[in-house]
Formats: sequence, C-alpha cells, structure tokens
Amino acid sequence: MAILRLAGSLLTLGLSLAAGLGSAAPVPVSADIADQRSWYALSTNGASVVGGGFDLEYLVSNTDLRGVYGRDERFALVVDTPSGIDRLMDAGDMKAVRLSDFADAEEAYTDQASPLYDMHVVQCSSPEQFRQLRALTAEIATERQRRADDGLDSYDFAADLVHLSPRYDVLVYRTPAGRPLDARIDPHIYEVMRAGRRTMRIPPRTFKQSPAYNHVKLYSPIIEQAVNSVNTGNLRNVVQHLSEKYHTRHSMSRGAVDAQAYLASRLQSMGLSVSLQQFKEGYSRNVIGELRGAQEPDQIVVIGAHYDSRMNDVNDPLSRAPGADDNASGSSALMELARIFTSNNATYHYTVRFVFFSGEEQGLYGSEAYANSLAAAGENVIAMFNADMLGYRVPGTPITLGMKDRYITEWLLAVAEDIMAVYVPNLPVSRSSSCCSDYRSFYYAGYPAIGFFENPTTASTYPQYHTSDDVMANLDFEQLTMETKAFLATAMTFAVPR
Repeated sequence: MAILRLAGSLLTLGLSLAAGLGSAAPVPVSADIADQRSWYALSTNGASVVGGGFDLEYLVSNTDLRGVYGRDERFALVVDTPSGIDRLMDAGDMKAVRLSDFADAEEAYTDQASPLYDMHVVQCSSPEQFRQLRALTAEIATERQRRADDGLDSYDFAADLVHLSPRYDVLVYRTPAGRPLDARIDPHIYEVMRAGRRTMRIPPRTFKQSPAYNHVKLYSPIIEQAVNSVNTGNLRNVVQHLSEKYHTRHSMSRGAVDAQAYLASRLQSMGLSVSLQQFKEGYSRNVIGELRGAQEPDQIVVIGAHYDSRMNDVNDPLSRAPGADDNASGSSALMELARIFTSNNATYHYTVRFVFFSGEEQGLYGSEAYANSLAAAGENVIAMFNADMLGYRVPGTPITLGMKDRYITEWLLAVAEDIMAVYVPNLPVSRSSSCCSDYRSFYYAGYPAIGFFENPTTASTYPQYHTSDDVMANLDFEQLTMETKAFLATAMTFAVPR
C-alpha cells in the first residue's frame, strides 16, 4: 500500500498521517464563512458594460459570482472574493458595497436600480453550445430589427446581447424589466442568475471550511479492506441485468419503472431505508437508499449515478436502448458501493445516501429536483460523488480515470485525487472535459460535488454512445473494477467509517 504517495494538495493543507486531519469538533459552514470571506455588491456605476469598461472575464475567473441584480446597463454583481477587490475596481468604472452576508445583496442594490431593463447572465455547458447560442442570438437580433423596421414590438424577441466571455462560455443579455429571454434560447442552458431575489447556498471554498475536515483521515484499514472487496462479478451481473433485462430504460418507459423497482428491491435487501422521489409526471422516480450516520446523521454524503438510458432521439421511449456503458456501468458501481458499505460491519460518522437518478438524459431532471429539494430543506451535504460511464476503454490506451473538470468543486477533486493515489495507486487519474452529469445539479445547488468518468476523453468518443449498440460486450470490466475502487475509496473516506 503506497501510503506515502501523496499529491500536493493535502500536504499544502499541512496534514500528516500521524495526526490524521484533526480531532476538534466540526464548525458549521455558515459560522465558518463570515471571518474568511469578503462579500461585495459591485455595480458598473451606470457605465455601459459593452466594450472595455467591464472586465467580466477577470470577474468570472477570480471570484465566486453569487448573484446578479441587473437593471438598465448597470450590474449589481454579488461576489465572494478573498482578495483582489481593488483589481476589480480598476477593471472599470465600478462601485462596491461590502455586505455582511449574501442576504443583503438585493437591498444593497435597490437604490441604484433603474426600472428599464433586467440583466441575465447565462452560463453555457460547453464551447459548442456557446457558439450555437451566439449564432441564435444573431438570428434573433436580425429578426428583431426587421420587426422594428416594420413598426412592431421588437422585444417580442427579447435577447439583447450586451457582453460575452468566450473563455468562460458566458453571455450577458438585457431585456425590458420583467420580460424573459426569448423562448427559443435552449431551456437546458443554465441561467446562473436572473434579476430578482434568488436564494443561494454558500458552499465551502476550501477543504478546511468543510465540516469533514475535522474527521476525514487519509488512510483507514477499513477502507483498504473495502477497496479490496470490490467484486467484478457483481459489477458484471448488474450491468447485464440493466442492459439486457429491459428493452430500454428511457425515463418515460415501462423499462425504467421496472428498473426502478429492481434497484429499490436490491437496496432494501441490504437493510437500507429506501424512498422514491417523483419529480416529473410520466417519468420513473429517483431511488434513494439511506444509511444513517452514527455520530452526525444530519451531515450527508450523497453518492449517485443515473439509471435511465436513451437512443439518439432523447424523446424516444420505444426504441432499444440498452445503455450498458451509459449508465449501467455507473449504476453497477453504485450498487457495489451500497453492498460493501452495508456488509463490512462498519458504522459511519455521517449519513450516506445512495441515489439512482432518473431523467438525466432529458436534462438532469431527477438530480436537479433532488439537489434542489435538499437545498430548500436546508440539508447539509458534505460532498456529492457521481459515476457516469465507467466501462469503455479507448482501444490501445491504458486504463485512465477521467475526472470531470467543469462544474465541479476544485478542492474536493484535489482531495479525491490524493485519496485515490493511496488506495488505487496503479490507476492513473486525469481530467475529462466531458459535460455534464448529475454532479452538476449539486454544484449548482451550492454543494461540493465531483464526477467520475471512464477516461480523459468525452462521451462522444465512445462509438456506441446513445445507440442500440451500447451493449455489455463493449465494456472493459478490468477498468470498471479499478474505477469502482477509486469511486468507493473516495466516497467511503468522506463517510468516515469506524
């Protein structure tokens, strides 16, 4: 066991194997924030955001953009930044109001607001989507001008682009006050913020700010034993059942409902408390298995994978869609984690929830509903770990785990990489720009989250992706086993077994 093979992040935190990660009682995240963060409401002071007067790229890359309250050509940008406020001020004609907390944002902006326009900041999920949206915006602008020339209301097609950032796939739009963006803008594009009040969680920005910091230890013999107990035959059996038993697991198919029942039954047989979440009419439900924590049950580790599948046409619930890699492979890993967590005679400091999501293929519907329900209820999620597509190995390449590199929590990924180096030292770990899966819903809800993927490429590298040929024969079970071990080691470390 390569116990001393550590990446830089944990060493930087001043951790040692001898001391573990500390023994003090955890400090609630909310109490830990005030002394370590600087919150500001920034406005452009009436200056136009078009041109060089507003450095959006610097803002996006150097702060945590937490709110946008925009009217006219003035922003009120609520940012969280440990330093650099002077640099932001120098970036344009800006005015800053320091806030005691995020809730002061709207009040801080009210006096500056003009009633004429609303501003919208839109974050695209990929550079390609960014390019497509720019092209659509140009078409809408041309149509709006044509209507204006005819004396009609040009803002029936409201999508007035006032700023964009190609580096970060961000666009900023202006619409008349109270008017939504043009309906043709893809509804799956996530609007990071909209004008008006929006409740936001404040996630920990460093590992030290996480309650888990006081209990998580880099090495545990319980976890080493658990990693060694991952069973390839179990993984194969679940993949075979999900991909061959059901004609399709499309979220709106009978097969998905039957798969839902199978997953719930398996979790119940392990002694887990099982519940189902209905999130959209006509869709199969999320399946949640809970293992209650022994010390701090109100703090939760979520481990997830989606079980639905699809063909090329996302709305086709009838065609054959075996979904062996996407995502029977991730579902098999999650089921194996549930088996090992419940059969090793350990208790866990935190509550663990194993969640099989539906509706992922239609736009992360199931995970979005679940993550938002947790946030609305004030639930404390320590971390969320997601597995989506772990089985395909690019021919002629070594097995290499690809960790998602966007819409993820960087400190959690850094700690995870250290954990995997200890428990699965022979598994190379790289980054994948593949986007997106259910971890993103938790990231947007303000929870620390990361995603596990089969290799450093993207999903489209898999030739049978979203086809009837996504079958079990295409999977490399040696890879699936190794990557399941990495998934298990990371999640169990944060659950803190005893």
